[in-house]
Amino acid sequence: MNDHTDNLACLTGQKNPDLVEIDGVSLHRCTLPDWRALQNSARAAGFELSAVSAYRSFSRQLKIWNDKARGVRPVLDAHGEVLDVSAMSDDECLFSILRWSALPGASRHHWGTDVDVVDSASMPAGYSVQLTDAEVYNDGPFAALHDWLDSIINNDHSYGFYRPYAAKLDAGADRAQRLAEPSVGGPAHSAPGDSFKVMGIAPERWHLSHRPSSRHFKACLNCDTLHAFYARQSEMALQGAILDNFEAIYAGYIDV
Repeated sequence: MNDHTDNLACLTGQKNPDLVEIDGVSLHRCTLPDWRALQNSARAAGFELSAVSAYRSFSRQLKIWNDKARGVRPVLDAHGEVLDVSAMSDDECLFSILRWSALPGASRHHWGTDVDVVDSASMPAGYSVQLTDAEVYNDGPFAALHDWLDSIINNDHSYGFYRPYAAKLDAGADRAQRLAEPSVGGPAHSAPGDSFKVMGIAPERWHLSHRPSSRHFKACLNCDTLHAFYARQSEMALQGAILDNFEAIYAGYIDV
């Protein structure tokens, strides 16, 4: 296997030799010292910073994706309301799923450098984490943790961790919307319906990325290489819509 194939497999979650198991999740080994430092800093501030999700393989992300496309798992709108995917076109279903779920092979969780975090000390006994906006804003159980994280991230005291979707979201969504709109004389099936707006990926306040580790993977992203990758993924639901809209997907949901 050549270096290009190895790199693509790591980038897309099909292998990752540098993972370390810690606290029930897998992280890239380069993130560990800073993750432990961030946990210790949170503990000193009165929080118990815990990762509920970190590395996620391609096969795991593929199951989530296919289940959502087939109506087995709920697909939510920007306000957390369940959508009826059976009434949608393939393009509408595609962009609705992308609001909250990364395309398999393009998830930052494939790299082991990104974590979904909660304050485990604030959870009542038996609480089931949902990773929704209601949990991380206002009176949500994890809102105070994320207010504190905002403060240390804004002051560059977060040990390299940042919120990867907090910036460029509006620009990414606008660019994706323009690219998803049919050109004059273009195929009608290549864009969502007139009443559908490409929203861009949700901010996901619970999602942190370790910039020193993740930037290597981010630099390896390439639209043409990933398009060729998806052309080979016949087991992926909505494959045709993914390929038809890939420039918009890359602009609004991957290269952000």
